[in-house]
Amino acid sequence: MMRLKSIVLVGLLFAPLAHPHAQTNRTTTQAAPSSTRPPEPDRSSATFGDWTLRCEQRVAEAATPAARHCELVQAVQDQSGKPVAQFAIGRVSRTHPWRLVAMLPVNLTLTEPGRLTLGGGRSANGQAAIEMTLRACGPNGCLADVLPDAALVARLRGLEQQGSLAFRDATNTEVQMPFSTRGLAVAWAALEREGA
Repeated sequence: MMRLKSIVLVGLLFAPLAHPHAQTNRTTTQAAPSSTRPPEPDRSSATFGDWTLRCEQRVAEAATPAARHCELVQAVQDQSGKPVAQFAIGRVSRTHPWRLVAMLPVNLTLTEPGRLTLGGGRSANGQAAIEMTLRACGPNGCLADVLPDAALVARLRGLEQQGSLAFRDATNTEVQMPFSTRGLAVAWAALEREGA
């Protein structure tokens, strides 16, 4: 049986951006007066139930100022404590859509999408499972995602229970990964306060 544990993860949503500790050729300016607000930390995290809000200052290019990127993350571990799946929610900016990403084990059948079920099977209003499209696999896992519309965002934020993500492994056996919404509404509100 797998269990949920919130751990700090490297961002799944913003991986294409430059690493926050990359060397840059930025010019230095005089130190700001002591009455100004102190700079924000390069990295921060806060835990809300089964979700962790993770933020990083990132520099995309040497000529651009650092931008703060935040996402919500959740990890699923097996009984031995080994991470077997990761979930992330976020968006690049307020003008971009929300994105729910799952990093899954490498032994997947790629012909079928993953199915995210919230609150056990169909909900009270008859909503079916959400399909998560499998995008690609690499040595560290397979990536599946969905761009949730406003109705799905409201649904995710309104639940406080266990769901699951089902997919088929290489032997065509269905595998269920737990997906918890415990703490997600509060974490999502904190994510939006961070400017995401």
